[in-house]
Amino acid sequence: MADAITCSQSQGVVLPCLGYLRNGGATVPASCCGAVRNLNNLAKTKPDRQTVCRCLEAVLKVIPGIKPAVVGGIPGKCGIHFSFQISPTMDCNKVQ
Repeated sequence: MADAITCSQSQGVVLPCLGYLRNGGATVPASCCGAVRNLNNLAKTKPDRQTVCRCLEAVLKVIPGIKPAVVGGIPGKCGIHFSFQISPTMDCNKVQ
């Protein structure tokens, strides 16, 4: 049985996305898309997805300068179907 996903794995996705999260832009950097894709692939179960949600929610609230409007668009711009909308105000209890 695989280990559950951790907050450090979830929050690690933010680092390659930091510049984009603060400045936006026409395209998401490939390193950011790769990190988001990897995280999405790791979050196979409902508890894993809820952990990802809670960890991302926590980190997005404490990093200064993040533009909330850009956060939710990353999966779509990367061509990734995420099971929940990423934002600093997510309701992680509703994540399936």
